[in-house]
Amino acid sequence: METFVFNVAPPLPRLNVTATTEDLHKSPQLYFAGSDIVWMLISSGLVLMMVPAMCLFYSGASNRRRSLTLFRLPLITAALIGFQVLVPLGYSLAFTPAVPPPSPGVSWYGGDSRGNALHDSLARPTGADGAKIPELLYQFYEGMFASFT
Repeated sequence: METFVFNVAPPLPRLNVTATTEDLHKSPQLYFAGSDIVWMLISSGLVLMMVPAMCLFYSGASNRRRSLTLFRLPLITAALIGFQVLVPLGYSLAFTPAVPPPSPGVSWYGGDSRGNALHDSLARPTGADGAKIPELLYQFYEGMFASFT
């Protein structure tokens, strides 16, 4: 009888552990819960399915001549807004912490350059106290909602 040795990930991620970026890139399964990642991907996919549903709704609510135009309109705007939120500045303005300017008493919401153009967001953890997910996944989830709205 043969014996097999499996390199199995632990059932739960390690909590309250200090890790460097290289540690997160090398073995993310030790720090992130796979179930949280899968749930965020499923939720993002469900929000993505809302865009074609809105296309069908708009094309069905119009006359026959304008239905193809109104079917394409939500697809085009979802693509443009999704790119605008994820890549240039949308995520960093809305979801990064405030950076106070040099003048006292005035602060700008967002403005932290870590979220610009998906910079340094592959494995940086974000989320509530208990569950942590990679920030890139959170950016994708919020980008889906922005492109839908």
